[in-house]
Amino acid sequence: MYIIIFLIILAILILVHEFGHFIVAKKSGIRVDEFGLGFPPKIFGKKWGSTLYTLNAIPFGGFVKIFGEDSHGEVLSEEDKKGSFVYKPRWIQALVLVAGVTFNIIFAWLLVSLGFVIGIPTPVDYSGFGKVTDVHVVITEVMQGSPAQLAGLKSGDYITGITSGKTILNEKDIVPDSVQKIISETGTKNIAITYVRGKDEPKSIVVEPSEKIVEGKKVIGIAMDEIGTLKLPIHLAL
Repeated sequence: MYIIIFLIILAILILVHEFGHFIVAKKSGIRVDEFGLGFPPKIFGKKWGSTLYTLNAIPFGGFVKIFGEDSHGEVLSEEDKKGSFVYKPRWIQALVLVAGVTFNIIFAWLLVSLGFVIGIPTPVDYSGFGKVTDVHVVITEVMQGSPAQLAGLKSGDYITGITSGKTILNEKDIVPDSVQKIISETGTKNIAITYVRGKDEPKSIVVEPSEKIVEGKKVIGIAMDEIGTLKLPIHLAL
């Protein structure tokens, strides 16, 4: 699954990058012979205007074939020279070359802006535009081989309740310090933790704090932070 997601992201980034070269070359009057996603062998191709658009079998890249990108070995007509990269002024050549990475930067900026419009996970101590809402104590890291990992806790889970003997913390009372305190000062062998993962229903597990991770202190092997959702109006998101 991770490989598939990686390939999809790679394909999108390459498509945006190559589109930058493509559109600036086109707008500058340079002929583009082929716009390809992936590397040959070719699966499918269709020609519109002077450009052949192709989908290729090897999904690790992409390319734009710009006429005149390499030095011409033959004598060109005046008409062909007008559409050749090498016969364009240096500043146009430079624009075509930097267009790919420029489009990637613009694409990333728009994606991050969209994230803020939809709502993005943000620490409660954020001090920029807007207000962080729907705050929870979220587990940001789980130590390998720790009691928390053995009990099934994962990064991204948020804690909604914790019980140690007669001491009970509900979600409104839970902050990282209070969780650490109840774990380190527990007088019982085990503590019960209620947590939520994604959109699942709350679950409860039993964890046995250990003094082997931090000498002389009971811990379960997690790092926590207060994290909520930050949504911004589009003008501030941009």
